[in-house]
Amino acid sequence: MKIRINELQQALNKILEAIKQRNGETFEVDVEEDYYYHIPTDGIYKIGDIPTNLTIGSLADDIEEMKKISEGENYPTSTNLNKLNSILRYLGDNLI
Repeated sequence: MKIRINELQQALNKILEAIKQRNGETFEVDVEEDYYYHIPTDGIYKIGDIPTNLTIGSLADDIEEMKKISEGENYPTSTNLNKLNSILRYLGDNLI
């Protein structure tokens, strides 16, 4: 199984554009939660094993990091995908 980054980017752009078309160009989401459980990489794909080494993440921290990247204050790295993942998960669970 493989994923092309350009296909993933196109799909994400289309999803975000559809949300903006439904809700307006300057649509904002009120994030009413902050902390969430994060399953470290060494346990996330071991289906059948119950994760025991959960850590805590912060949506507020993740959102702040994305803002800094957006504004050019921080350099984007592949590890930022984990922070973006938590934000996208929240949006997927809470947008109707």
